[in-house]
Amino acid sequence: MTGGDLLIECLLQQGVTDVFGMPGLQIDHIYGSLIRRQDRIRHVLYRNEQSGALMAEGYARASGRPGVCLTVPGPGATNAATAVAEASSASTPLLLITGGSKREFQDKHPTRLFHGLDHDRFFASVTKWHGIVLSAADIPQFVEQAFEHLLSGRPGPVHLEFPPDVLEETVEAVPCAEVKRVPQPTDTSDLEALTAELSKARAPIIIAGMGVVFSHGAEALRRLSETWQAPVTTSLLARGAVSEEHPLSLGCMRGAKAGELIEAADCVLAVGCRFTQLDSRTWTLGLPQPLFCLATDEHDVPPEYPVAAAIHGEISTLLESLTDDLQSHGNPPRDDWLERVEIARNDHWSQKTYPLISALREVVPKDAIIGADVHTNAYRMQAFLPVFSSRSYLYSAVYVGLGYGLPAAIGAKVHFPEKCVLAVCGDGGFGMTGTEIGTVAQEGMDLKIIVINDGGFTSIRPGQERITGGQTLGADLKNPDYMKLAEAYEIQGLSVSTADRLQDTLEEAMNQTGPVLVELENSSGWATSS
Repeated sequence: MTGGDLLIECLLQQGVTDVFGMPGLQIDHIYGSLIRRQDRIRHVLYRNEQSGALMAEGYARASGRPGVCLTVPGPGATNAATAVAEASSASTPLLLITGGSKREFQDKHPTRLFHGLDHDRFFASVTKWHGIVLSAADIPQFVEQAFEHLLSGRPGPVHLEFPPDVLEETVEAVPCAEVKRVPQPTDTSDLEALTAELSKARAPIIIAGMGVVFSHGAEALRRLSETWQAPVTTSLLARGAVSEEHPLSLGCMRGAKAGELIEAADCVLAVGCRFTQLDSRTWTLGLPQPLFCLATDEHDVPPEYPVAAAIHGEISTLLESLTDDLQSHGNPPRDDWLERVEIARNDHWSQKTYPLISALREVVPKDAIIGADVHTNAYRMQAFLPVFSSRSYLYSAVYVGLGYGLPAAIGAKVHFPEKCVLAVCGDGGFGMTGTEIGTVAQEGMDLKIIVINDGGFTSIRPGQERITGGQTLGADLKNPDYMKLAEAYEIQGLSVSTADRLQDTLEEAMNQTGPVLVELENSSGWATSS
């Protein structure tokens, strides 16, 4: 077999069933192998490498399985770098496979080579690991190492580089065995002292982060919350780790009511949570003492806050052991605290919010997956659109990359074709990655795309206006006729201009089979509470 054949066989051994790619000279032998294995592995053609790698990132974030993206070296790799950085910030297992320069040119300076780039130096700050394969016989070893890095500890992106002559080389080799996530070594002996401290709390709260999600600890987190009788609030990335309709869920920690209860608590248990700038309101969120941390690694122990104790290990294992220990201790009276939690929940979910969010609450199934782009409505969705399970709300929560929503939703839909999947985009973000509507049309995806057409970067305008006394520059957009765009791609297009017609329009879109583009026409009403 060729090196390209061996690479594809190794990916199949890892359970890879889908790849996102764009063909090119340096990866022709990968594509030759993909053509021969179309019965086992699906190829999804993207229009731009940034979008393609974001599709793979969304695929991975929604499924928990590594997403795979193929690009040419050089410009293909640099275009994909935004998605690699996104995956790094979100602890997502993204595998970027690029071509490279032929082995005979490895001693040449990259700036003199066609598509030349020092991938190792370029990706060093945003990948867990980078490997360049210089012999076809080494492919199984490198793929195995790549998946160990993708799945072990805190997941993150990995880059593999393949010179074209390595992919062309004939080799006799056995594909690597499947790599499975191995739980981190976890010492639970310190939990006894932690349990004693937690059992004293009369107003405790749990703050859960992505560490709960990638360690498959959502069920264990729910059990801990119910056993300890402590409400749970989550980071943006971990939304839905406990269903936000659960009576002990306070939803996202960016919500005002969740913030009030965090600051009113007398004990905080942070579980796999990094306290990012957005989640912590630039670290102005007051965290009462004591603060205890169950940590995947040092990133889950915030230097900005005093930490009474931190225990490292596999989050799901720590949660299960801690819950077992707490069951034998009992809890002090907490009726007043739990009543306050109930009042906060009722106050939060009864608040008026944007028309789009209200309509989505009514129309979208509970098991739907939403890829939300960075825009004004999405900021409100963080707190006011309920999320019922982890990995179902995809948002650029740390890197905050404009253009994220549509490609991430496409990636999720590829893995979950049977689920309702929506992309909710502003016109600014859609302008960056909206060319992927071609991918949606070509694949015939049953994906619903919502574009809020307000003619500009609505979240950017106010900042400029404050500085200039009302003037803006570069904040207005000339947008296409979205309905003609849908027609050009031969997909269904629906347009709505008033809030009173929005729910009916969304229901009509949901009842359609196949892709639908829904335009919320330019109107100040989309930015007004309902």
